[in-house]
Amino acid sequence: MNVLAIDIGGTSVKIGVFTHNLEIISSESTTTNEFKSSELFVEFLCAEIEKFQKSHKINSVGIGIPGSTNKDGLIINVSNIPIIKDINLKKEISLKINSEINIPIYIDNDANVAALYESRFGVGACFNNFIYVTLGTGIGGAIVINGEIFRGESSSAGEIGFIMIDYDGEQKVLEDFIGRKSFLKYSHKKLKKYLDIKDISCLADGEDEVAIELMQYYGKTLGIGLVSVMNLLDIPNVVIGGGVSSCTEIMYDSLKQEIKSSALPNISNNFTLKKSKLFGQVGLFGAASLAILQK
Repeated sequence: MNVLAIDIGGTSVKIGVFTHNLEIISSESTTTNEFKSSELFVEFLCAEIEKFQKSHKINSVGIGIPGSTNKDGLIINVSNIPIIKDINLKKEISLKINSEINIPIYIDNDANVAALYESRFGVGACFNNFIYVTLGTGIGGAIVINGEIFRGESSSAGEIGFIMIDYDGEQKVLEDFIGRKSFLKYSHKKLKKYLDIKDISCLADGEDEVAIELMQYYGKTLGIGLVSVMNLLDIPNVVIGGGVSSCTEIMYDSLKQEIKSSALPNISNNFTLKKSKLFGQVGLFGAASLAILQK
């Protein structure tokens, strides 16, 4: 028997079938903006679960979402996929899926499931405590304390992307500076042309001065947000995943410099920064981990 992992992101929905040893058997993806309503999105998820349950004998489903759920399963605090805000995704799937399919479905924040993977199977397994950051369409985060996800009062803890920061006199949340849409809008003004973050990263490695400046800006801004969390929690360990985590070391050098120059001495003299080995796939493996570890 296998598990089905669904990683719902602001740009794409990734789906994969995994063995209980976290070996991926099959995967596919589709763009998120194809879905214009929550009803169509739920119908798509039901069809995918039914399809893979028939072809691969699925016995549980793990779903990562770019937001948080309350104790009743209601999705809250979703900024990048408004069509799923204020719906109980688990309940809606259960109502619309083929009644002959009776398999457990587990849903959690995408950064939480990625941090779950990293803490049990990935680069965070060597830490008792660490801060997880996912860099993609949005800026997500999770907090791992004594090997467990810290969830807070309403299961919304770890939203690093919504830390308020001041950069050059402009006060906004971190995601409004370096979330994908905001960063590309800022980059377009500097480069005078539209490029994706990976393209800007490649230009920076090719010694393009404007691209280098942009990636340094990204790293410094991320550092400003991270320093606040590291100082507050006294956690010197950070794991970074998500699609943007694979970008140029120029960004990481700027990030490290900001931590060294702005964090308290107990952090700045003793911090560890690790990149996920899975980069943009960590959310999918995280969703699989959620399904496997709940069994």
